Amino acid sequence: MDETALATLKNVGIPTIRMHARGQYFARIGYRRSANGTRQRAFFYLGRDENAAVAKAAAIKHVWREIKKKRGKNAIWPVGKALATDFGLAHLSPQEIDAAVERHHAEMTEDALEQGKVTVFSRDRETGQMERMDAEPGDTVANQMSRLRVEQVCAMYLDYRKGKIDIGGGQGINEKSYTNEYRNLKAGLVSVDPRTLIDTLQYAEIERLRDDIFRRVGDAKNSISKRTANNYWTEIQRMLNWAHRQANINYRHPEDIHDLFKKRFRNPNPVKIAEYDADQLKALLGNATDRQRLYIYLALNCGHYQIDIGTLRRNEIVAQEGYTAIVRKRSKTAQQNDFEAMHVLWPETAAVLRREMAKSARFADGNGDLALLSSRGRPLYRKAPRCDIIGDSYLALRHRAGVELPFKQFRKLGATAMQRLGGDETRRLYKAGTIDDGDKVYVREAWGKLTPHLMAWGDELRRDGVLFDRSPLVRR
Repeated sequence: MDETALATLKNVGIPTIRMHARGQYFARIGYRRSANGTRQRAFFYLGRDENAAVAKAAAIKHVWREIKKKRGKNAIWPVGKALATDFGLAHLSPQEIDAAVERHHAEMTEDALEQGKVTVFSRDRETGQMERMDAEPGDTVANQMSRLRVEQVCAMYLDYRKGKIDIGGGQGINEKSYTNEYRNLKAGLVSVDPRTLIDTLQYAEIERLRDDIFRRVGDAKNSISKRTANNYWTEIQRMLNWAHRQANINYRHPEDIHDLFKKRFRNPNPVKIAEYDADQLKALLGNATDRQRLYIYLALNCGHYQIDIGTLRRNEIVAQEGYTAIVRKRSKTAQQNDFEAMHVLWPETAAVLRREMAKSARFADGNGDLALLSSRGRPLYRKAPRCDIIGDSYLALRHRAGVELPFKQFRKLGATAMQRLGGDETRRLYKAGTIDDGDKVYVREAWGKLTPHLMAWGDELRRDGVLFDRSPLVRR
């Protein structure tokens, strides 16, 4: 058999569809335009039925060929993933689907034949295995596939994870999660020769890899934290688990590997929750500008982080029973949660928010209705290129006031107060956490339950001199 033809056939794929972790088939066909404007491989999810999935892949591939004919080698899908939704295949009969499957395999063989003579493959209907028709019994595709290197499997896995970006329904990930996974995996594999064949990783080799990661904790030159070591090890486990499930990757877990996977650092992060200290907060606020005070009030009032404040929009600030409220999805969990949280604002928070919004209004054009902008009319928070004016401003305030209190502790102070005043449900509403999976399809959030406890928390802060407004016209 011609080696060039075999390599080409395997690139085309027998079959081209692959199974991902949730039991659904997918294929990479053509190219799409990514969110940042680059040209990248397009992923198509094809359902759980193999024959139907191959038929859909054949139809998608046919459409892609037509697009390439018209648009040339730099073609992209004109409407992205939307083309993957149906192609009319839902109405095909079983016979038509079988015919589409046969056509698909014929096309794949024809592609490979351009490079030389190849051996025909067929699927055994009883075992489901792909076998070469001229092979000896037991000489399956699994035995004939190329031996992949660690660097190749790593690239394939990261491609798979990248395809999860922007998938709705709580099944996808965001850009930041993918970036963290990429960083953790690459850093975790630094002690492995990237040319190592993946099928040579047995228990001893994987244990050695884990030990190399854990030895870096406390290392004199390149020390990492226990949490970071666990993150590296977790990402490597996820890649190996994924590779183990892929029919086209020649890696299978060695015996007892799951016992090794369980071993990690316990309690890698001591829980750090600041105690409420009115004097400490007054020292901060006494040195704060109105804008810095607004950041702290929004963090205490609504449990907001920098990204929540920096992406707050004018249309998310509404009137609610005589008060001002913020109604929006929480930025960090918007990918998973389909509800909008409501936090009624304390009068002091609302007053300083209105004044600061008025200062930003003159820069409103071209800034997507953002409520707050910098003094130069720029967004306060941006992921790429990274920008966190809120964090930088608060760090300067900390140094000026001589207070060591990270910004994220304000959310913890608020959650602790809500737990004390109203219990578990109030704390969860304040944090905009999800209802348990078993109840979320039956229960609608009752955000009004949060308001009285939020107001009681504001009263405490006001009595302690933490909550104040320099304007005499604040409604109490």
